[in-house]
Amino acid sequence: ATTYSSPCDFMKQIARIFNLNGNLIEETTFDQFSKTRVAKRPQNSWLDTSKFRAEFGEGILHSIEDEIELFKQQIDTGRNRH
Repeated sequence: ATTYSSPCDFMKQIARIFNLNGNLIEETTFDQFSKTRVAKRPQNSWLDTSKFRAEFGEGILHSIEDEIELFKQQIDTGRNRH
């Protein structure tokens, strides 16, 4: 991906793209969020894609929002086949 998103922002993007009620998503602190996780997670982490982009070029990776949109299209296409 070419963007950064917090878990809360990620869920809000999913809700918006899938026309779900985003008001049901409650923001919380990272400390509270991490208490419910079995494995410890860093508060801020991301994947450095510079080496991949240098090797394979720009325009291959998509933003988080674009990937969610593509995923929704795949689901919608699968539903229309049945």
